[in-house]
Amino acid sequence: MTHQESIDDLAKVLDAMGLVVIAMSKKMKYLAGQPVVEKEPSPADIYLSPKQAAKMLNLKVNTLAVWRMNGTGPKWKAINGSPMSGIRYHRGELEDFLAVGKN
Repeated sequence: MTHQESIDDLAKVLDAMGLVVIAMSKKMKYLAGQPVVEKEPSPADIYLSPKQAAKMLNLKVNTLAVWRMNGTGPKWKAINGSPMSGIRYHRGELEDFLAVGKN
């Protein structure tokens, strides 16, 4: 298993954990008699993996890695404050990056 595959697996686990927390929150509201409103996150509120971001930008994943090392390219965020835990790109930032133009 490559390092990127490990990161992608971690991202899937974190996404699943987030869904469990959301489901528990909805159940608690229901039991408390509070209205439960189904709301999908807007596309701008979604974080993407480097692989997904590269696909959206029509780039190679390695290009994004080089840009991160050089301090160029779209803004990114490290999961848990450490790039070793994984990298994520905010969809809204990627859309802004596309609108302004690549590098």
